Amino acid sequence: MNAKKIFLLTACLLLPFLLNASLEQNFKKMNMQNGLAGNSVYSIFKDKDGFIWFGTGDGLSRYDGKNIRSFTSDKYNMTIEHMYDTSDGLLLFITSNNLHCFDRYRECFVETASFRDMRYYNTRGLVLLNDSIYWSISKNKLHLLKRVLGRSADNKTSLLSLEVLKEFVLTDEAEIIYTFCESQDKKKLFLVTEKSKLLIFDLQTEKLDAVVTLFTSRPDSYQISSLVCDKDYLWMSTIGGGVLRYHLRNHSLDSFTRNSSSKQYLSHDDVYALIAVGDKYIAATWNGYTVLSLDRKNGGVTTEINNQLSRFSYNLESRMLSAYYDSQGLLYFGTHGGGVMILDLREKFYERFCQSETSEICDIVSDDKGNIWMATFHGEILCSDSPFDPSKPLSFSPKNTPIVEGKAVLCAMKDEEGNLWFGNSDASITCYQSSSGKFMNYNLPYEYRKNNNLKYSTYVWQLFMDSKYRFWVGTRNGLLLFDRETKNFSPVLTVEGKPLEKHSIRAIVEGLNGELWIGTPDGLYKLVLNVEGKAEIKGNYEVAVGTAARYVRALHASTDGQLYIGYTEGLGILAQNKDSIQHFYTTRDGMCSNFVTCITEDENGHIWLGTNSGISRYSRHQNLFYNYYISGSNRSVLQAANTLFFGNNYALTYFNPETVEMIPSIKKNLLLDLEVNNKHVAIGEKRNGQVILQKGLPYTDELTLAYANRDFSLSFSNLLYSEEHQKYNYRLLPYQNEWVVCNGGEKAAYTNLPAGDYVFEVKSVYPDGTDSVVNTLAIRILPHWSQTIWFRLCVLLVILLITGYAVHRVRREQRRAKRELLLKHELHISNMEREQEKQIREERENFFTCVAHELRTPLTLVLSPLQELLHRKTNADPDYKALSLMYENGNSLHRLVDDLLSVQKIEAGMMKLCLSEVNVVALLKETANTFRQMAVSRKIDFVLDLPDKSIPLWVDIEKVASAVRNLLSNAFKYTEAGGNITLAVMENTMDEKDYCRIVVSDTGRGIPVELQHRVFDSFVTGGAAPSFSTKVGIGFCFFEKNKGKHHRANKVGIGLRIVKNTMDMHHGTVDLQSELGKGSSFSLNFPKGKAHFADDNCEETVYEPTTDDNASPTDEPVVPEQVNKEELSAARYKTTLLVVEDNPDIRQYIVSLFQNKYNVLEAADGEEGVQQAMRHLPDLIISDIMMPIKDGFACCKEIREQVETAHIPILMLTAKAEDADIIRGAQLGVDDYMMKPFNPEILKAKVENLILRREHLKRIYTKSLMLKQTAQETEGDDFMQKVINVIEANLANEDFSVQMLAERLNMSQPTLYRKIKERSELSIIKVIRSIRMSKAASLIMEHKYSVLEISEMVGFNDPNTFRKHFIEQFGVLPSKYDERSKGEEIDEQQRQ
Repeated sequence: MNAKKIFLLTACLLLPFLLNASLEQNFKKMNMQNGLAGNSVYSIFKDKDGFIWFGTGDGLSRYDGKNIRSFTSDKYNMTIEHMYDTSDGLLLFITSNNLHCFDRYRECFVETASFRDMRYYNTRGLVLLNDSIYWSISKNKLHLLKRVLGRSADNKTSLLSLEVLKEFVLTDEAEIIYTFCESQDKKKLFLVTEKSKLLIFDLQTEKLDAVVTLFTSRPDSYQISSLVCDKDYLWMSTIGGGVLRYHLRNHSLDSFTRNSSSKQYLSHDDVYALIAVGDKYIAATWNGYTVLSLDRKNGGVTTEINNQLSRFSYNLESRMLSAYYDSQGLLYFGTHGGGVMILDLREKFYERFCQSETSEICDIVSDDKGNIWMATFHGEILCSDSPFDPSKPLSFSPKNTPIVEGKAVLCAMKDEEGNLWFGNSDASITCYQSSSGKFMNYNLPYEYRKNNNLKYSTYVWQLFMDSKYRFWVGTRNGLLLFDRETKNFSPVLTVEGKPLEKHSIRAIVEGLNGELWIGTPDGLYKLVLNVEGKAEIKGNYEVAVGTAARYVRALHASTDGQLYIGYTEGLGILAQNKDSIQHFYTTRDGMCSNFVTCITEDENGHIWLGTNSGISRYSRHQNLFYNYYISGSNRSVLQAANTLFFGNNYALTYFNPETVEMIPSIKKNLLLDLEVNNKHVAIGEKRNGQVILQKGLPYTDELTLAYANRDFSLSFSNLLYSEEHQKYNYRLLPYQNEWVVCNGGEKAAYTNLPAGDYVFEVKSVYPDGTDSVVNTLAIRILPHWSQTIWFRLCVLLVILLITGYAVHRVRREQRRAKRELLLKHELHISNMEREQEKQIREERENFFTCVAHELRTPLTLVLSPLQELLHRKTNADPDYKALSLMYENGNSLHRLVDDLLSVQKIEAGMMKLCLSEVNVVALLKETANTFRQMAVSRKIDFVLDLPDKSIPLWVDIEKVASAVRNLLSNAFKYTEAGGNITLAVMENTMDEKDYCRIVVSDTGRGIPVELQHRVFDSFVTGGAAPSFSTKVGIGFCFFEKNKGKHHRANKVGIGLRIVKNTMDMHHGTVDLQSELGKGSSFSLNFPKGKAHFADDNCEETVYEPTTDDNASPTDEPVVPEQVNKEELSAARYKTTLLVVEDNPDIRQYIVSLFQNKYNVLEAADGEEGVQQAMRHLPDLIISDIMMPIKDGFACCKEIREQVETAHIPILMLTAKAEDADIIRGAQLGVDDYMMKPFNPEILKAKVENLILRREHLKRIYTKSLMLKQTAQETEGDDFMQKVINVIEANLANEDFSVQMLAERLNMSQPTLYRKIKERSELSIIKVIRSIRMSKAASLIMEHKYSVLEISEMVGFNDPNTFRKHFIEQFGVLPSKYDERSKGEEIDEQQRQ
């Protein structure tokens, strides 16, 4: 402790020099960027809790050493000139000569009551006697005030009011008192007026003792800014007049100004603040600051001017407005616009010698005289010019002149005789003989000096003298012993007789038992010499504790028996008595760097580490690291004369380790801030519905947190205002029983704490091993609402209520169960009846559906031969009329079958509209024409009441025509000869909507009233049924008993059900008006437009009306466009058809249609069809869908998957009329689809067209693929046909590649390339693309698909890419290809 006192005394004596030096190294600046309320600081103050307050031009700012928190108010001017605090948490401050108050505990401004006739109490300064009694100057008066703290009128805020206990008028009313202060003995007050008069007021007599005139000339020109009463002097700073000193004993007055007669005392005459620092005074002026030193013996004053601040930093402000000195050693300056400048006088505990040029100090040693020697990397050996004296600066001179170029001095050592030894980079060692002052050089043996396959020669890294005075030389290539008598080097051999050549020795120390510890790049080794002088080596100390071997740069054997190992990746501690590494530390444990280059121990047993980032001190008993960033890139260390010397690449830094630790006299901590859920909690702020803080955390003893606020963090500080070496221990009892070390983070965070009571404890840990007072905070975390006793009571109550209700419910349910048994029995019977009725209805509908499918096959054998016969005959033939009648009635039966299938679709919800805009008048005419012959034959007057104008309507033409046909069919069926039937159409408006009404009326029998509401249900009959009735019909009928006779039975079938469904799908209505014996009238009401279909799943098509009203079944079928006769005959040459049909009659009929022109093969099922196709490879396949063993879809899929048959066109001829079947067939690759019954002429035309299109496609392939064979040769080339088949089968696959083609053909890609090259001039990629384009051209000629659909069908999702390749192949756009193709055919026919 004596050393500490000496250091503090020395610091005070050298204060001017320290202050000047501090500007360069220990200077800190804070402004608004750091959180300051304003950049102009008019006052600085430290409160009783240790916080520093800054009074700025824009508000108050509180500084805790790390963070700044500012407080402002809009009620009054915030230029704060003076501050005072009380022990009950109030901070009094003066702004614009008015007194205001701030509550430090609650961090809010306190309202001030009005004073007499003024809003605020007017004052220029206070002297506090205690917390409630103050001396105050107000204008020309001196007041003794009493503070009263109460509540405002609304009882919401605090209110500060002042009561004047005494009042003294000291000057004229026109002369204002500017400032005042109290004497050190508290017996007098010193007051200064605006006319520069000093008033001395005796507090005991309460009278003026004296009045002193400070300036005889122009007294109004100067303003006294501050007063300092220190011992025998009263110091006064003035604005314009410099500094005045008044001697209280002899009443003399001295003046110190910038332009004094004898010398310059001040940096500027405008002095805004003056503070005392020991025997020195700091004057803050408009141009820097001045240090005034007082000689107590003679009263003389010497000054040190510091007004060159910009020389050290361009952004330092030299215009100073305030100053404050903290007893902890911090000096604060408030500036005008530059924020706050802080000089930390505590940190200047070290001195530094800087080299003239950069050269790493590899080692440091001291001789017996106390001189300091340095070995440098540039080859210089420097020695201090005089023995080391802590009070004098060091200077060095080189000793080993001349210096050898490229020779580095790497290590140094002193032997027992006082001689100095140096190890060099050129495989030599140098000795400085202290007696003669000469240098002697000794070279290592030749084998160490030769290049030895290394980039450089052998370095001498380490010299060491053990306790037996053996001289050890650690080199890059092993360890040697040096005999100082013989001057010979001998390598150290292992017990195997081998030298340690592979080890680079970077550090050597001696252990407790005389063994050597060696540090190498491969880790730590222990070396023990046996009696024969051979070394026993032990290593792998790092591996033994579970870590990899590391580079060792430094070793130190401490006095407590521990071995400290400096790695390039941390610090290791080895217990020599246990022969193992016990601890390993890195930056995670508090070190400033992991790269440890040197280690030493001071006289107090503290371990000091030199690293590449700074200096660390390891406290063994605290297990903590204290870091000092005063010297980086350290390379060497020396402990001598109770001083530590650290050398790096540019300077030597040295200090007394005892003076480093500045321990505060008052050891305390404050909890500064609370964060909940990672957000700062302000006083009075609600967080999750809870107000957590009623006052500041430093003044809170207990904290209550809601369950939602249990994630919190606490920040703390010891208010030492130091940048470094702050250590804390904290814990949360009982959650944490052990202390947690906090290395400068100054924050403790906790999450998901359970509800309960806790105590948070924090203390500062100081380098001397002492702790501060433990600061505690009681914390209560409230339970979740589900864990409270009230909730549990409520849950219990709810359980009791539920239990009571459950018992009541069970009893009630038992009574109800008895009643339900009866109801369930009745319900069961009802359900059985309903299920039976449903089953009967489903069986009935399935029956009709199956019958409809079965009827299509015989209808095919009826209608197709009839159509073929009619095609051969003319109207003049006698049997033509009878055949036509048979054909028409067959078609009626066909429509009946279709209606039966429609019922199934209606029940399944599969009906979908295909909308088109049609002239409904023309549609009705076309539909009515089919009934004209029936009207004539049955002598019924059939009237068409149709307007002359057209009526456009959006409808599904087929379904509307079917509905009208059903109504007309019923009308003709039940209208007697001579009756009338009318078909009318009109436009009308209902509910402000336009409708089109179609009316079918007759003069038939009519419908009974009891059946009219059910006529649109399926299969509804009258009250009696005929003896022989299938209940199948399109119309409606009923039985009537009249006079014992059974009249014809009318029945309601499926036709009107279809009509009703059609109208529902069109969002229309159907109305019925009927009277027995007078006839019936059905009205179909269609809404106009198509807006009502917006939400429906509909398709739109273009309607093409039939122009020939008298079209008959004998008209020629529309045959697709064909090629010329020669092409037709060529296509038919050896053409083979395969007919796959399970019905033998249908199969024989189809065979009879084609057997004269084609070679026809037959198959009775799908399995046989696949076999026939594989065996004979037909040119076209006609297949049914519904077949045994394997249906038509499975047959088509298998044919398309086979390479040999994938190209064969397939025509589906079936009775399955569902859209889903047609879509599925298209997806499987079916080329065309025809329904049974079919028109044989259309079937023939489709077959010929498919065959011709295939032949045409072959010619396109031959031309587009640029085949080297002719078309006939290509046809016989199985390989090219397989290639085309595979590509066609994968046309829609956009990812189809050459690799996939080769895999499908079961050959390698090179073989495929070779075969294609033999047959085509195109590459295989272009062949694939050409076949895609050729197929696209063929599809364009069919006129079935759009260009976009065709591009997707041939594997192009991008239409632009498809269009580009199509133009490349055919030279024309896809949309224009059909026109060009027709033109080419015409030209070819003309040439022929």
